[in-house]
Amino acid sequence: MLGAAWRASGQPAARRCSRSGLYRAASSLVAARVDGPELARTAGDVEVGQRAAAQRTFAQEDVEAFAEVTCDRNPIHLLPTQDNGFGGKTIVHGMLCAGLIPALFADRLPGAIYASQTLDFRHPVHPGDTVRVEIIVERKKTLRGTCVVQCKTEVAHLDGRAVVAGTARVMLQSDRPATQDEAK
Repeated sequence: MLGAAWRASGQPAARRCSRSGLYRAASSLVAARVDGPELARTAGDVEVGQRAAAQRTFAQEDVEAFAEVTCDRNPIHLLPTQDNGFGGKTIVHGMLCAGLIPALFADRLPGAIYASQTLDFRHPVHPGDTVRVEIIVERKKTLRGTCVVQCKTEVAHLDGRAVVAGTARVMLQSDRPATQDEAK
């Protein structure tokens, strides 16, 4: 098993991490199927209530690549054993699931700067499971020429059970110049 091979290598954990795994993991994240039209092209097009969603099925190879990049080799992710509390199945890293949220922002709000994100991890995902990531615009405010958009974010199983939920803020360049009051 991959995790055992890393431990057996005798190298310090930091040296066993591979940068090449980063490119494999990142490319597999953006492979999510995207539903519907792009959320917005400009800050002026963003409206409260708009939604964007995508689906992604994780494979054990995705979990192993993520473990390689992050050095998070918790056995629950890499070693399927009957006594792990999940019926002998490994679980996908919560942060790998959460990584679908900024990937969806990047795809649907080109040029957005990811400012903050809260995360609440609720249910496990196993390799082979398909999840849906969704963002919903809750608020929009323009301040000093920058449009700040707050969104509800959720990654959920297709049956509706939330996997990761939270709130994100992204910044977009405003379509209009800042007023004198905003510039202060």
